[in-house]
Amino acid sequence: MATLKNTTFSGTANIVLPTGTTAQRPGSPVAGMVRFNSSMNLLEFWDGTNWRPVTGYSKGGVGTGGDLITYTNKGIVHRFTTVGTPTFTPAFTGNIEVLVVAGGGGGGTHHGGGGGG
Repeated sequence: MATLKNTTFSGTANIVLPTGTTAQRPGSPVAGMVRFNSSMNLLEFWDGTNWRPVTGYSKGGVGTGGDLITYTNKGIVHRFTTVGTPTFTPAFTGNIEVLVVAGGGGGGTHHGGGGGG
């Protein structure tokens, strides 16, 4: 394999990255490796310890659970709208942002009740 230094890419074409499934990841990765994971449909890189998604540029989700909603240039949302114990299973280690919005309460038959949220 060639080692590129101070390489400039120009034009309007593209670069084809190495592509493979999760099972086909390199056995001895080196920090900084980048590839397209065809199992998860996202770009990923080796940080020296783990394969991580290239966030902000990945098409696929970073976990499973709930209704998956992808917002262009805004991120990926897993929405849970059912009663019970929702389960989100991340595909990678790292930090996530969580917003919990609960439903409101109702009033009594003769008196108004306080809403909950």
